[in-house]
Amino acid sequence: MTERNIPIERLEGGYNIDQVDEDQQDDLFLTSAGFEQRTLKSTQLLDSDYNADLGVIYVNEEYINDVDNNKTKDHVEKLKNNLSYHCDDVDVIEGSWLDAGKQLHSIREGLQSLKRKEKLNITADVTTFNREALLVCFNMIYSVCDEVTTRVLYMSPEEYGSWLSKGHRYVRNIVGFAGMQNSRKPTLLMILSGFEKDRAINTIEEIEPAKVLLGIGKPPNKDTFLDKNKERQQLVLDRQDTDKFTFPPGSISGTQDQLEELISEYHNDYNIIVSPMSTKISTLGAWKAARKSGEIQVTYTIPVEYNLEEYSSGIEYMYSGML
Repeated sequence: MTERNIPIERLEGGYNIDQVDEDQQDDLFLTSAGFEQRTLKSTQLLDSDYNADLGVIYVNEEYINDVDNNKTKDHVEKLKNNLSYHCDDVDVIEGSWLDAGKQLHSIREGLQSLKRKEKLNITADVTTFNREALLVCFNMIYSVCDEVTTRVLYMSPEEYGSWLSKGHRYVRNIVGFAGMQNSRKPTLLMILSGFEKDRAINTIEEIEPAKVLLGIGKPPNKDTFLDKNKERQQLVLDRQDTDKFTFPPGSISGTQDQLEELISEYHNDYNIIVSPMSTKISTLGAWKAARKSGEIQVTYTIPVEYNLEEYSSGIEYMYSGML
């Protein structure tokens, strides 16, 4: 798998994104309209000759209906306009990060036209997807077609805000990853940790696993991110029956390999639950490892609120990788 990080200086110097297959247009350009400015960047970088049969914009209804924050609604319109120059059709999937049923139904309906394809070439900008919607989209796409080639794009921010999310609602299983639970086995929880210490602790308290493996990103995407992580991660590591492992947060294949190694080591003795809380790139690594195993349960922890005003700022680089 080819993975690379393209610095923002090169992006602003005229970098253009073209088709996955140079000989034919993409079947799908998939993106998400979020409340962060970086949600627009990939569509602004599309080559003048880039074409796709279908452009799909996923958006959570909670954000476009927020009367106190109109950023997301504005971003939907800008994404639609950008994609209209490159896609034969542009659709908006209006889902929900609070209602898993609505999220699943909307994504299923929005991607149903792909069932007619024998082969799919896809470009997916995963930057501002919430993790659950991202994995449901990929599950849906890979279930309707046997031959899928996907290029993943991700815009890494220069800085994150002082907080990303607050509070805790509940933990729920991601559709398609119920796993195989044996009542005679204890539970092992693997967490790919990020900045959100409360989210990790609340997940542990709700699941009540016999053992926790806390994943520490190494190397970090940026040294300043590592400093923020260390303090939060130590609070989790101080808990009883918690060990740590490392994973590369900027690599889909690297995260997949690390998780597969751990799954192989522990699956005979434990029911394994994976909770991805780090980068979207590592989340896709967890997705690939869970799909390959078939025994792993994947969960998503729902916070009370996100930092809509200051979640992130700037763009450091664009990740580009093929699944």
